[in-house]
Amino acid sequence: MPAHRASSLPHLFLNSIEVAPPTRIGIFLFSSPVTERARVLSLWVKQEDEKTSIFTLQEMAVAYALSAERIMGDHADFLDQNNSVIPVLVNLLFQSLEIAIKHAGIESGLFTECEARNRAMRSGHGIEEIATLAVERLGGIPPDLYPIIRAMTYFTDSSDRSTEIIRNMISGKEFKETRDCYAKRNLGYGQIENGGFAIMPIRPWVEAVK
Repeated sequence: MPAHRASSLPHLFLNSIEVAPPTRIGIFLFSSPVTERARVLSLWVKQEDEKTSIFTLQEMAVAYALSAERIMGDHADFLDQNNSVIPVLVNLLFQSLEIAIKHAGIESGLFTECEARNRAMRSGHGIEEIATLAVERLGGIPPDLYPIIRAMTYFTDSSDRSTEIIRNMISGKEFKETRDCYAKRNLGYGQIENGGFAIMPIRPWVEAVK
């Protein structure tokens, strides 16, 4: 690739990503015959000739929670004035919890990533189903999902509502339709009917997930 092409690339924050050897960052660049401008088509990391993620599941679980926190901001009127953002915020919180449960289960050897993504787990988006699988592998007896709820709230202050909030997200009856909407990927697209998903006080909700 000509050297002058690289200088015209947009900043990709590569300097902020530490990649330990022998990992190599590869960038595919193609030049448009019309515009002659280089376009970044993909960024990936290769390690020992196998694709491997730049970020861990744990980091991404936190990232979704932080994104929800940023949307929430310091002013509640933002959500009041932009109602279409609310399902996006709720989707971020469920995505964070989904990834957190997967991370805990995979890292502890309760299940594999493939098992967490199969159809029985609603292609990896069934939060209650994945939590149930983790509890079963621990020797628990569903529908008592306390072991995984406890794992998700282990470091939280016992005086806050985190346990109640996470329990509601994982298996609460009032959030059944919301979990279903999330698992079908309708929540993030806003493809929901009036009353098709539940919400709770936003700030403690975001704090509990984070």
